[in-house]
Amino acid sequence: MREPITIYYNGQPIFAKNGELLSSTLWKNQIYKLNESYKMKRPRGVYCGFGRCDGCIVLLNGKRVQSCQVTVVEGMALEEDGS
Repeated sequence: MREPITIYYNGQPIFAKNGELLSSTLWKNQIYKLNESYKMKRPRGVYCGFGRCDGCIVLLNGKRVQSCQVTVVEGMALEEDGS
């Protein structure tokens, strides 16, 4: 069993299990909107789940990353991608 940890999304603490995918953690914490479409500003989130699209992009330490390709670690801070 993986140990429980805390990460931060938009400044708010959320609970995760060490080593799980970031996209899974966000989904389990009912965080579905991760960014917006460029033209229409519609909400976007996890779509393919394996790195082929850019629906699940978030900001991690100021860098845009696909949440389905990143594993969580204690204390990680991320934000909704507003670009």
